[in-house]
Amino acid sequence: MLVFLSCAAGSRAASAADFYVSPRGNDAWTGTAAVPSASDGPFATLERARVAVRQLKEREPDRKQPVRVQLRGGMYYLDQTVTFGPEDGGSAEATVVYEAYPGEEPVLSGGCPVRGWRESGGQWTVRIPEVERGEWYFSQLYVNGERRFRPRLPKQGYYFVAGETPPTQKSAGKGWDSFRFRSGEIDADWANLSDVEGLVFHQWSMSRLRIESVDRGQVEAARSLGLEIESLCGGRAACGKCQVRILEGESAGHVSAISDAEVRARAAGRRLSASTVRVTS
Repeated sequence: MLVFLSCAAGSRAASAADFYVSPRGNDAWTGTAAVPSASDGPFATLERARVAVRQLKEREPDRKQPVRVQLRGGMYYLDQTVTFGPEDGGSAEATVVYEAYPGEEPVLSGGCPVRGWRESGGQWTVRIPEVERGEWYFSQLYVNGERRFRPRLPKQGYYFVAGETPPTQKSAGKGWDSFRFRSGEIDADWANLSDVEGLVFHQWSMSRLRIESVDRGQVEAARSLGLEIESLCGGRAACGKCQVRILEGESAGHVSAISDAEVRARAAGRRLSASTVRVTS
């Protein structure tokens, strides 16, 4: 039997435990002292206490009293999952109890502290080598216990998918990994494009999808080449008349391949876009 208890401040008098854990502890110590000294004191991690409990049970197979582990107050950052199995439990006569030290509040956190922040011009920045190398990615940040939200677009409301595109070969038969968006909503020149995360609402759930690539579209490609685009919408890809033909090794050209009547019909009915975004799940 494995028991976890949370002791409210002043709920009972301090009683001796078999092992103690503290943010000021050391896993090289015996873990039998609640207060650190020059040479001994509590453990530093819950994992080390778990190992000590197993060793104690092996030394005292006929134990008739509970095995108690008390956690001193403070923050405990877990870099891996703490797993308890049958070998970590006790018996009806010798239960294994993990509890807060009387009057203190330990907190077990799966987060990771980010240090090295610098302030400049009212903005705080920090360089994280693991993130730069692509070894670590996080999407939530807490400051003094409060969640800080990332910038979002649009500021109010939502963007809507402008049109469907066929899935790529790797996603065929599984779902869609790309869609069409309206001009101006997503920028292929964003410096951190691969960090941008789309929150996609569908059916009764929501998916978080990072952008893999953005196809600028024909109109955007022509504009980036400095071509003049004349159309009813001024080259905003809203009228359907803008069509660009780009030939490898030659200059790009602007052509109007549909009739003015069709242009007016498209402009009156809907807004078109020539841009496609591909996402990764």
